[in-house]
Amino acid sequence: MKAVAAKLGIGSAETVRTWVRKAEVDAGQRPGVTSEEAAEIKRLRAENAELRRANDPQGSLGFLRGRARPAVGALVAFIDAHRQVFGVEPICKVLTSDGLKIATSTYYAAKNRTPSARSLRDARLKSQISRVHADNFGVYGVRRVWRQLHREGVPVARCTVARLMRDLGLEGARRGKRIRTTIRDDGHERASDLLRRDFTASGPNERWVADRRLRIEPAELWTVNFTLFMLVSMAAAMRIRCRFPARVPGQGFSAVPWRR
Repeated sequence: MKAVAAKLGIGSAETVRTWVRKAEVDAGQRPGVTSEEAAEIKRLRAENAELRRANDPQGSLGFLRGRARPAVGALVAFIDAHRQVFGVEPICKVLTSDGLKIATSTYYAAKNRTPSARSLRDARLKSQISRVHADNFGVYGVRRVWRQLHREGVPVARCTVARLMRDLGLEGARRGKRIRTTIRDDGHERASDLLRRDFTASGPNERWVADRRLRIEPAELWTVNFTLFMLVSMAAAMRIRCRFPARVPGQGFSAVPWRR
């Protein structure tokens, strides 16, 4: 293997050995999963994952994503919100089957557990933060609330103030005007979904898609309109404007025939 790897210019002989084993499996000379079977398994797993996302009525319920398991507190709060409809044990079974393992005993233990020192301190700090924020007409942000608490002799970290204000939904006043990128007109007729969410195409020039992206700069707003056509890995047309008139997507489409 080392001699063959050296002649082929491959750095490791193990790579050649893996290729040989894979060829033997594909030829039926060695037990194992063939390349076609592995590709089919990969496709079925991807299809299964897509079906799970499509059949989720709550949009992954806010936290059922492919990341680390949420904290027990988040799972307990979720169960509390739905226990009157589904019951505790069925919810725990569904969460466990989706990879978010929580036993019924864990839920009841969390509900009956004595509050921790941190939760008790957070409750006291939240009342003081709410008082400081209300006494100053709701204009104080994290930095000013934190400094006011220190002036009153309340030792607390700035990151703790930020976390608790985020939990309370409090924020300071912002200078300037809030930027609204889209003003919806509910009385206007919505464009119909001509593709019915099916973006597949058997050949070029069958389905064209217009997409708009917004990027906020310190002084200007830019909208980028891309017009793409399926099965071609290039942008057929691109328009960059600092305003968003309705004719921008149409201008992109009008440029497509010149780039085909």
